[in-house]
Amino acid sequence: MPNIHFFQHLPHERCGNIERWARRRGRAVSRTRFARGEMPPADGDIEVLVIMGCARNVYQYRDYPCLPAQRKFAEQFLTRGGKVLGICHGAQVLADILGGRVYQNPFHEIGWHPLTMTAAAKDSSLSALPDGQRVLHWHGDNFDLPRGATLLASSAACPRQAFSYGAQILALQFHLEIGPGDLDALIEDCRDDFKLSGPWIQTEAEIRAGADRHAAAAEQFLGRVMDAFVGN
Repeated sequence: MPNIHFFQHLPHERCGNIERWARRRGRAVSRTRFARGEMPPADGDIEVLVIMGCARNVYQYRDYPCLPAQRKFAEQFLTRGGKVLGICHGAQVLADILGGRVYQNPFHEIGWHPLTMTAAAKDSSLSALPDGQRVLHWHGDNFDLPRGATLLASSAACPRQAFSYGAQILALQFHLEIGPGDLDALIEDCRDDFKLSGPWIQTEAEIRAGADRHAAAAEQFLGRVMDAFVGN
């Protein structure tokens, strides 16, 4: 039975650096592809759930049956002691589960922008990330920090970029999973976002150039984050 399970929402989405890390560590991998109409499995021997990005918002649950199904599975999985990593939409799902309000951020944040790490990050799974590190962002929502959670990072466009909740939850608004060769799929799924305007939205050319400069580092950082959060 698998011990890393991905919830994927976008048609062409890759799990990128996370999946490569899992396979290097000899961990079995499985996935639920909501874009194909799949629904969550019985959890079996799953040890870590990874909730990936999504074009839907957490608060659109009335319109998309996959969203309440995802939330129910994640809540039950956490109750049984499993670990959950949330990426972008996944981070918002985790904030919502913990009672944090999820809402539209004043700005869309799309492109390679620097993080500001909190003092608490030094003692967290994100300790490998230096202050000011440029990472890929692609989101328009934000959340209030849930009660009992620890803020780990912010950015100029978005004050809550990452949090942890005990040893079970790590939530990242940004995309360390995008390594060399993974960007095309994300752009394919989210190309309409280039029609948006704002101070924190880069062009496709700028994002591709940023990947040339920063994606290899993202892969290295992601491996260290996963080793710290999951164990190697």
